[in-house]
Amino acid sequence: LGERVQLAFTSSLARSRSDGDPDHLINGTDRSLLALQATFSETFGGFMLSQTLLWQDLGDDLSPAFDQTVSGLTLTAMGSLGEALSLTALLSGTRTDSAPPVGRSDLWLASLQPVVRWTRAQLTFTPLLSFTRFDAELGGAIDTEQYQLIVDWAPSWWRSFASLQLTADWSRSAIEGDAKPAFHRRVVAGLALRWGVSRAQLRATPLPPALPTPVRAPLAPVTRSTDRS
Repeated sequence: LGERVQLAFTSSLARSRSDGDPDHLINGTDRSLLALQATFSETFGGFMLSQTLLWQDLGDDLSPAFDQTVSGLTLTAMGSLGEALSLTALLSGTRTDSAPPVGRSDLWLASLQPVVRWTRAQLTFTPLLSFTRFDAELGGAIDTEQYQLIVDWAPSWWRSFASLQLTADWSRSAIEGDAKPAFHRRVVAGLALRWGVSRAQLRATPLPPALPTPVRAPLAPVTRSTDRS
């Protein structure tokens, strides 16, 4: 659509079939999946905005209980404000309509991750703020909040020999209507050292990758039951 505005569209269609096993009470399946996705991207100077629309439909001719429709919208903004600061922000919402008794569920996510570079001290600070809300007809709502800070230190005069990374993470999840629990805290320190090769080889060797940040799986809905007998 131009140098500053782009559009990407993808689609996929899949079909699978399996025979059941009546002796073990296993039903057969005849599933089809149709997925559509469109992404708009706009560039303004050092910033890029994108909007992604997603729709997919899963149907099972033999087991309608597996029928499911998913629709979602994701908004992303990223860019740099000079050499010392860059930002990434994300806002997304996903709605899933499933066959009874699961019904409808909504997943909302908002996150902000700036990167601050202190060149003189050879330090990089990467904080993260993330909020998630999962709201389901079956099980109520769950709110999750996460706060994280990653500090990287790799001086240019020492980067071939060592690099240091510190990670601190605070997170908690709460069921709507219940008291909020205390934060789960985690602190990790990683030091990478290199030796046994020449100085020229050390200078030509890239820095080791950053420590992986654990990704928390989406929480399953909590089912509450009432005995009326």
